[in-house]
Amino acid sequence: MAQAMRCQFPAVVVGANCGLSAEAEQALYHCGVFVVPDFIGGIGGSASMEALFGPQQVPSGQGVLNALAGIMRELIGQIAYTARRDGLTPRKARWTWPPRPHRHRSPAVRRLSVPERSQALTKAR
Repeated sequence: MAQAMRCQFPAVVVGANCGLSAEAEQALYHCGVFVVPDFIGGIGGSASMEALFGPQQVPSGQGVLNALAGIMRELIGQIAYTARRDGLTPRKARWTWPPRPHRHRSPAVRRLSVPERSQALTKAR
């Protein structure tokens, strides 16, 4: 905890599950450090799969990176806004959001299967 009191940085991104104790997170919060919780900081793999397999068309490598950056900006922006507005830690702010409706695609819209996506990616190179 003493280290948290001496911190000289504006933010910490926790990338590992449970990578920071609740006490350390709270101490950083009280020192004015914005802590991006593990459930946001560690979603790179699943978010990149959404960026790669979510679109109707096969995205370029840069398109995947741009989509991933957009996903992270949106999530962190929502958490930061709610935390500041309500005086909560970012972790607690997330749990104040209303549940997200499940995304349903139109039956007429067909996602590419993994083999189809792999073939399309190979052709795009």
